[in-house]
Amino acid sequence: MYRLEGQTLQLEGTLVSTMKFCESTETMPQLTETLAAAPQVEQQGDTLILTANDLRWEFVRQ
Repeated sequence: MYRLEGQTLQLEGTLVSTMKFCESTETMPQLTETLAAAPQVEQQGDTLILTANDLRWEFVRQ
């Protein structure tokens, strides 16, 4: 479940990874660390941004 509050995407529940993105989060420890840290999530147009600690991930819809 999710909702948009202004320009911020608010997710409810636990964040998960998708096998469509990568083979395994074990091969990408920084992504696992970001997801485990309950990142700030925002949407800017077609870009979804996850930020936690000093890590930032941007996913662009194509």
